[in-house]
Amino acid sequence: KGSSSPDDALQITAIAPVKVAEGAGAAETCEVFGAGQHAINGTYRSNGSHDGAPVYVHASGAFRILRYRFAQAGNAYWFITRWDLKGPTHSKDDFYRTGRSEDAQPPASWYDSVTTGGSKPLVFGKIAPTVRLCQAPGESLGHASSSVSVDQFKRWSCVVTGAGESKANGLYLQSGLYDGVPQYMNEHGVTLLRFRFKNTANAYWFFSERDKNGNDGKDRDLYRTLERSESDRPPVDSWIAAPAPKQPRVLGGAPPPTISWQAATGEEEEQDKLIENDAVDMSCPSYWTSIQSLGPGSNFAKQIMPDKATWAAVDHLLKHTFTGKRTRDRKGQTMPSSLALRNLQRVENSFAWNRYAARRAHLQRQECSSLEVLYGGAPVFTALEGHPLVSDVNEFYLWHGTKPSSAMKIVSEGFQIKREGPVCHGRMFGPGAYFAEASSKSDEYAEDEDHGIYAGLYAMLLCRVCCGRIHRVLKADTAGIMRLVDSGACDSVLGDRESAVG
Repeated sequence: KGSSSPDDALQITAIAPVKVAEGAGAAETCEVFGAGQHAINGTYRSNGSHDGAPVYVHASGAFRILRYRFAQAGNAYWFITRWDLKGPTHSKDDFYRTGRSEDAQPPASWYDSVTTGGSKPLVFGKIAPTVRLCQAPGESLGHASSSVSVDQFKRWSCVVTGAGESKANGLYLQSGLYDGVPQYMNEHGVTLLRFRFKNTANAYWFFSERDKNGNDGKDRDLYRTLERSESDRPPVDSWIAAPAPKQPRVLGGAPPPTISWQAATGEEEEQDKLIENDAVDMSCPSYWTSIQSLGPGSNFAKQIMPDKATWAAVDHLLKHTFTGKRTRDRKGQTMPSSLALRNLQRVENSFAWNRYAARRAHLQRQECSSLEVLYGGAPVFTALEGHPLVSDVNEFYLWHGTKPSSAMKIVSEGFQIKREGPVCHGRMFGPGAYFAEASSKSDEYAEDEDHGIYAGLYAMLLCRVCCGRIHRVLKADTAGIMRLVDSGACDSVLGDRESAVG
């Protein structure tokens, strides 16, 4: 599989800017949609000026929309850039630009690295965005569409039923753009997208389990459209299952899926969260250094040595969540008095993040009560104020103890949850990924290596975890818990040892 076509940025719509009414002044904010560099998307707030026009700064502080005038030629362009107005400018900072412009406000339509055709000024962003001026976040001010806009796509969600591959069924939310049109993702991480083959330029719609490290050749394609498609939205039917009569091949079992579309308007949009569809925020954490070096929206899977502040923060959590209480899972090992941090790497994987962000967005569409509301007690220590977490889905940082080689396998392949067969740990509450708030508890499952570069070292992963709807138990009841989880009544199980035995 290969790159998208040169017309990606222009396939959704022709969008024409409309002048801001006289006396309106600069818009307070603007919204950016559909950028292939996903972190670029979001809300920008007016903050200062440059070249006599307003400057808009992204909520993360990392990106700006501004008008820049080249001194030699006197030509001005609007840019979406990471240049901070300090020091010299460089094209490597510029993601998208417009044509020459004397407009006092940024326009709706932009050029990317493909649609500029290599002409200067150069930019490196993929799939150009749409910009909408607002007086307040979400309030349209100054742009009108002559066709179908990205914003209109946000009013659609789709429900997939009938697929023989059960993970392909369910509600799909828009999660960015691909090949110049919206792509969608369900809670299982299956992506519904239009994919264009580089060698033939033919495009099909696919249901695909995308490779965790971004290798298109390793995608597991479940279903595709029978014929080639240039449609900006996937069809309701006309899908084929395995075995496909011709290439490209698919692996999903019969029957093929059916799609139903629902649009939200007026009061219905406010009343029914399953119909209202806000695009999934796929932005990777702004502090990831891979974004800063490669640019937002780039695909990467790296392990990074963090800075001193991050080291200190993780060391603090390691020591302050160490309770010193022994449980039966320590299995005769000596109880340590404390844990020492010897090595630390931050996992920056854009592909894993996209799946995580989609799942988190699905959890946000349901009511998730906090642990304090449900059961009382203090907040989870690893979710205290200052951590960049989403509290309304019970998102926490939690520990997972293992040995270094297993930790590296989880980093590259994700957690493998077996419903049957032997597992190293984790059967008390049924199949699942097991985590702990206390580092001393996860240390009971940490193991060292007897040889190699990790010899003598134990490993723990500090994971960002969305617990969603939490069911608390005070004793093991594996069969009952599995029935509850399988029924969809909860998303996670809390084994509350403190309440049970102190």
